[in-house]
Amino acid sequence: MARGPKPKPGALRLLQGGKSPDQENLEPAVTRPTELPGAPDVLWGFGADEWDRVMPELYAAGIYADIDESMLVAYCMEYHRWRQATEDLKAQAKVDPNFHGAVIKTTNGNLVNNPLVGIASTALKNMHRIAAEFGMTPSARARLAGTQKETDPLAGKYGL
Repeated sequence: MARGPKPKPGALRLLQGGKSPDQENLEPAVTRPTELPGAPDVLWGFGADEWDRVMPELYAAGIYADIDESMLVAYCMEYHRWRQATEDLKAQAKVDPNFHGAVIKTTNGNLVNNPLVGIASTALKNMHRIAAEFGMTPSARARLAGTQKETDPLAGKYGL
């Protein structure tokens, strides 16, 4: 039985021009960090870089709460997995002018799909699913209210 769309976090609802969290669909009280959190030790490489890239915006928008750390870590790990598989495919494509790394030859000489393609595809799907929960997809940004330009610190600087 369908129950409609998933509820959005209060901060995301406010950014998108919806009712304030105290008017409807109250969410449980959560602890928001008092300063910008650094990447947890479990992240490395591309995943840690992605944390450093998205965290300032999530923090500034009030979307991130301490309880969200494991989900954001999962997103960053999937980003790392996707990026690493993509980089490895790119390297293989340079030496494979026929198939560009999309297929590999087995020890028997048979051509099979490169497992890196599946790894990248699965990681990208997982990233997209988690990113949507944080309002980080293009469709989520498109739903933002027109008032966002007024609160954007770069708006006046770059004519946005």
